[in-house]
Amino acid sequence: MAKSSICPNTPSFKHPDNLSMEQASASWMAFVTAYGGLIEFDKVQKGDVLLEKGADFVIATSEDDVTAKLFEITNGKGVNVVFDPVGGKEAAKIINAMAQDGRYIIYGALSHDDIAVPVFPILGKHLTVRGYELFEITTVPEKLAQAKTFVYDGLASGQLRPEIDKIFAFDEMVKAHEYMASNQQIGKIVVKV
Repeated sequence: MAKSSICPNTPSFKHPDNLSMEQASASWMAFVTAYGGLIEFDKVQKGDVLLEKGADFVIATSEDDVTAKLFEITNGKGVNVVFDPVGGKEAAKIINAMAQDGRYIIYGALSHDDIAVPVFPILGKHLTVRGYELFEITTVPEKLAQAKTFVYDGLASGQLRPEIDKIFAFDEMVKAHEYMASNQQIGKIVVKV
């Protein structure tokens, strides 16, 4: 860790005046990732049912029937869009609960396990399974400019709000890492220089 760094200006962002430096530092990565996967590539539409693990409903994957629970939550319709940072064994259960013409976007592998892809639901429901990574946006200047505008406008208007769980002082770096390793946070962990 360092108190300063030299980097190209391409990945640098001006933040709106309504954000503190801590809020600004917690904003860009998550929002640009979501913008790229959902807006730029998936073209999410109003009315789509989107599954983001950890959103509005709790499914205890070790206790609940994930597929049945997703159908229950969506009133039997299934999930239109899955934006999955985890992957692993639950992916097949989620794919089985997708709606006709659904889109499954995997952008991480937090489980460290490969996903098992059930072929019959993919074929029968005409599903799209796609991998996505942030660099698809950040390495293409035009796409990055569009993402910056979208995120900046969302932050400035208050439609996008960074969620900060805890702020640590720079000399508490070890505590910050320990807290992150505990996986208890809801939102971003910020280290203030």
